[in-house]
Amino acid sequence: MIAWGRTLDKKDVKKISLEAEKIAVKVLGIEGFKEVFQVNGAFPFDLLAKKNENIHLVEVTTCYKKRLKDHQIKLAKYCQYPIVLIFIKPDFTEYKVVVNPKYRNTFVFSTFQNEPIKSLMLG
Repeated sequence: MIAWGRTLDKKDVKKISLEAEKIAVKVLGIEGFKEVFQVNGAFPFDLLAKKNENIHLVEVTTCYKKRLKDHQIKLAKYCQYPIVLIFIKPDFTEYKVVVNPKYRNTFVFSTFQNEPIKSLMLG
């Protein structure tokens, strides 16, 4: 079992990150998002998703802590789009979704006590 925020090997980080993004698309569907767009590497967020006709900027991480860059926060504020953080455990067994946290740079998994950790049983 892999702990939150840990990967097996440095070379596995990219592979695990790409798999986490694929899983995040499925997680967003489970969480009620109807349209999910995977964007290219030039866009400052991992995904765009729609829920109730509102566009959300989605950031996916396998770490227990996520730091957003200043340009990500500026974009979200300027467009008035909510940010969605998806924390996915590196062994892909659990996840936590945080919708519309305050516009700030650093987010720590444990500070979002109201959002449950959910089991990831994807078939």
